[in-house]
This record gives sequence, C-alpha cells and structure tokens, in this order.
Amino acid sequence: MQQENTIEVSRPLPEGNGGMILVFGILSFLFCAPIFGPLAWIMGASELRAIRNRKINENGRGITLAGTTLGIISSVLILAGLVIWFSLFLIAAAATNLRIQRQQEVQEQLARSEEFQVHLERGEQALANGNFKEAEIALSKAIRLFPDNVRAKANMASLKTRLETKRQLDAALQEAAQALAAKDLPQARQKLAAATNIQAADVRVIAMGKQLRDAEDEAVFAKNVEDGDRALGKAELPKALGHFQNAKSIRPDRAKPQETIAAIQALQSARTSLNAAMASLDQKQIPQAHGQAKTTRDIVLGESRKKFDDDKRYAVALNKLTEDAAPILWQIAKELHQLGETRKGKAQAATKKNEHSVAVAEYDGARQALTQAKDFVQAITSFAAKETVDEIKKRAMVLGVEIAVLSSLKEKATVLDLRQKGDDLLKEGSVQLTLAKKDSSHLRKAASAFANAQKSFDAARQFKDTDAETGFEKAQDACAQVAKLIRPFHLDFTEQKELTRWTFAKNEWVLHFSNEQNWMQGVNVATAPVLSPIVEFPVDFDLALRFAMVDANGNSQNDSWKHFPEFLTLTITPKGKDSAPLSIVLGNDPTSKLQDIAHIAVGAKRFAFAGDKKAGWISLGLVRRQGTATLTVQEKEISTFAVAGDFQQLALRVKNARAGGLQPNTFLAIYAVSLKMHGDK
Repeated sequence: MQQENTIEVSRPLPEGNGGMILVFGILSFLFCAPIFGPLAWIMGASELRAIRNRKINENGRGITLAGTTLGIISSVLILAGLVIWFSLFLIAAAATNLRIQRQQEVQEQLARSEEFQVHLERGEQALANGNFKEAEIALSKAIRLFPDNVRAKANMASLKTRLETKRQLDAALQEAAQALAAKDLPQARQKLAAATNIQAADVRVIAMGKQLRDAEDEAVFAKNVEDGDRALGKAELPKALGHFQNAKSIRPDRAKPQETIAAIQALQSARTSLNAAMASLDQKQIPQAHGQAKTTRDIVLGESRKKFDDDKRYAVALNKLTEDAAPILWQIAKELHQLGETRKGKAQAATKKNEHSVAVAEYDGARQALTQAKDFVQAITSFAAKETVDEIKKRAMVLGVEIAVLSSLKEKATVLDLRQKGDDLLKEGSVQLTLAKKDSSHLRKAASAFANAQKSFDAARQFKDTDAETGFEKAQDACAQVAKLIRPFHLDFTEQKELTRWTFAKNEWVLHFSNEQNWMQGVNVATAPVLSPIVEFPVDFDLALRFAMVDANGNSQNDSWKHFPEFLTLTITPKGKDSAPLSIVLGNDPTSKLQDIAHIAVGAKRFAFAGDKKAGWISLGLVRRQGTATLTVQEKEISTFAVAGDFQQLALRVKNARAGGLQPNTFLAIYAVSLKMHGDK
C-alpha cells in the first residue's frame, strides 16, 4: 500500500492579553491596587495556563508573566496590608475596650466613693443629732461599700457605744418617770441622778429634772398649805401666816395662799386695832377708840364677815375675835352716846350766845358720835354680849331718835350760821366800797365779799328760810352795784347792735353793720355829740376808745383829720361843780397858719400826731393811776398829767365841718368805747 506523505499546516495562535495584564499589574502599584492587583493576578494566571496549553501565542508570555507577577505582588501586599490593618484594628479595638472598661471601673469606683461619702456623712449627721436608727442604716451602707474604711468603722463603733448609753439612759429615765408617777420622789431623784451621770445634757434629763423639781415644789407647797390650814383651824394665826407665805413663795400664781394671807392679815389687823381701841378706851380717848375699833367691826361684825363665814377654816379665830370685840364695841358705843350728849349741850349753849358756827360744829360732832354709836350697837345685835339683846335694841332705837333730833337742830344752827356769815360779808363789802373811793383795788375785795355773801344766803335758802331770801336779794343787788363800779360802761359794736343808756341824736349818727365789723358813724351834720350814762368812775380806771375817720362808704381816711378843726373832742365830766372837766381834742392845729397840721391837745398842751393811714382804726387810751393820767394813741404814750377829783360822765363830740367852710366828706366812726377799773379783764 502506497503511503502518502502529507504536510500538516498549523494555524497561527491568537495573541494573548499580556499587554493589558502588564498594564493592570503596573496600575496596581499606582492606584486602585485592590482592583487591578487581583485582576492582573487572575488574568495573568489564566493567560499563562492558556499559553502552556498552546491555546494562546506564547509570544506574549513575558509580559503576561511580568503583569501576573506584579498583580501577585500587589495582591499579596494588599492582603498583607489588610492583615496588618485588621490586626491593628483588633489591637485598637481591644485597647479601646480596655480603656472604656477602665473608665467604667473608675466611674464605678467614684460612684461608690460618692455613695459611700453620702452614707457616711448622713450617718455622722444622724449620729450627731442623736438619730441612732438612721445613723445605723447609713453607716451600714457605707461599710458595705468600703468595709475597711477606718472612719466608717470608727463611727459605727461610736454608734454602738452611744446606743448602749442611750439604752441605759432610757432605762434610767423610765424608772425615774415611774417613780415620779408613783410620787416616790426619793426613788425618782435617785434614778434621775443615774440618768444625769450617764448624760446630763440630754433634753429628757433636763425635762425630767424640771418635772421632779415641780413635783418636789408641789409637795412642799401642799405640805405648807396643809400645815397652814391646820394652824388656822387652831387660830394660830402667826404660824398659819408663815406656812402660807412659804406656799406663796413656791407658787406665787396660786390664788389660795394669796387670799388666805390677806384674810389672816385682816384678822391680825382686826386684833391689833381691837387692842389699840381697848387702850384708847382706858384713856377715855373715845374718838380714837372708835376709829381703831371700826377696823375690827368691819371684819368681824360687818359686811366683810361674809367671806370668813363661807370658809370654815377661820371659824375658831373669827369666833374668838368676835367674843372679844363685842363687849368692847358695846362699851365704845355707850361712851360715844355720852360724848354725843355732851356735844349737844355745848351746841345749845353756843346757840344761846349766837355763836352759830360753834353750834353747827358741835351739833355735827354730836350727830357723828351718835351715828357711830348706833352703828356699833346695830353691829353687835346679832352676837352674844353681856347685856341682853332687848337692851341693845332699845339703845339703838333711842340713838335713832336722838340723831333725828340732832339733824333738825343742826339744820337750824346751819341756817343761822349762814345768815350770820352773809350779814358779816355784806358789812365787809360795804366797808370795802367806802375804801374804794380812795383806792379802786378795794372794789375787787368788795365784789368778793358780796359774792360770798350771796353764796352764803343762797345756801341758807336751800332750807326754805325767808330771811335768807331777803339777804340773798341784798347781796345780789350789791354784786350788781360793784359790777357797775368795776366796769361802768362797755360799748362794743362787734358785740351789740344798739346803744342803751347812751345819749345821742339819731339824725346825727347811723349804725353800720357788715360781715366783718360794726360801727357807729357820724352823718352830714356840723356837730354830733354822744354822751355816756352818768356813772361813778373808779379812782384808778382804764378808758379806751377805738375810732376811725371814714368816708361816706366807711373806708378809712385816718390821715385826713388835719383838715378838721376840733375833729374829735373827748370830755370827762367831774362829779363836783367845783372841778373842771378834762378835755382831749384831736384835729387841725389852729396855731399853724401856713399849712394844715394834725395835733392832739390836752388842755393848753399840744402834741403832734398825723394819724395812721395804714391802720383800720385809731386806738386812744386814757389810764389813771393814783391821781396821774397817761394818754396813749396807737399804744404810743403822748402825755402824762395830773388828774384830781371824781368823774361821772364821758362825752364825745365830733365836728364834721372842714377848714374854710368846705362840705364834709369825712366822718367819725366809733367801734368801741370802754371804761373799767384798773386790773379788770
């Protein structure tokens, strides 16, 4: 058989991706190593396998191997980095956990310390305050947290010691309280002493001590009261007084010792007064004996006895005092009766001698003595005495009748005495009136005498005495007469709106009234006089005139009187015809020829005064003292001159005509004019 020789022609193998793998291997070292490194490794390994299997042209084997190697190296480096990073991460995580754990342990330790401190401080505070239960709870919690803490263990030891002390103290106090409740004061004192030795500053020990002292004081108080009552029941007053004074010093707020002390002192005072009365009676000093015995009478026989009768403790002492007092009071009553009869005889003798004041005093003394005697007799009526009760009652009845008789006799003597005093005062007043003609100061004495006489007669009138009525009227008239002599006249238009007893022409004067003031004003006439009533001027007097120059509407023109000759003339008329009147002239000075000048003339003397334009009125005063008169205008002294004789009337005359015969347009207005005795208000 023929062998055929054939030639196998091979097809070219495909080119591999060696270049790309090499690029990936290089890129894995530049960036994105986690991506390009594994790609270069995986693709390179696959490419090399294909080359070995002759599936890919081996021409690219070198670059493929290089790219694969780079990929492997890059991947290994990446894996190593990851291992290292993860290891570091684990290490860091472990370190962090350890730090956190340690921080937690520190925080827990701090929290335990803080909790420990809180419990410790709370336990110490409770221990200091004596709150042992709370202290035990707090300190136990603190020790559980730190069992070895020296401070906590020391406080716990102190707590146990104090708990034991408290147990002992409580036991001692309980025993003391039980003894105190049983009123076993010595046992209570012993147990309290034991408690004091344990802890003297404990408030319960202090309180128990106060209770024990109060109980002891109460026991002493009760003992003194008991002993005092016992002594009082035996009428041992000084001894009883001592016990109750001791009780009062212990319990000053209790009423019984105070009331009993006052009662005992009253009984002692009554006994002392009775002894003094007995001594005065022996010396026949009856009024003194009555005054001394009255204290005893008020306690044992009067209204004050009721408070003793209500308390049987005083029975023995009171009965003893009553037995001793009754005969003494009876004897004093009889002596007072005799004294009253004696003074009655003296009063009757004085009446016969017209010594009415003496009679009144004696009648009054007699009535007082009999009244005192009757009081004593009535006081002992209900108590045993040597005399019989019938005799005592009879004596009281006789005394009552005699007292009534004495009252009538005293009334008559009083009327006679008052009338006699009134007559004497009327005479005294008349004497003073006579003396007042030379010295006005006697007018005041006369007024006092007449006023007292009026009072005396008025007192006598209360007894319906007709003669006293006559004397009263005389004294009343005398008082009115003296009042006129002290203030002969007083004209003030601010107080009155009409003139009485004054003489003037109604067509020359007109009364003006306003809300502010009133006055009497001259009208459009040439001359207008005003005369006072005829009276008796005091020897020493004050004459006051308040006036003004006004126009027709009442407006002040006090600077214009220089235009009026004799504008105002004030004349005082004497009583006797042989005496010359005293004249004071205000107006134009006639001696001045060149100009109008105002002046004041007193007799032949002239004094310049231009008026007062600003003043609402002009005040003019004439004061007489011991024969000398002083003239003042607007409280300024103008002149002093001698004035003799007695005066009886004041005349005011105004001339309205101006110099040169001109019609008047300015008028005189009078506001007040008054005459009074020197010193009268």
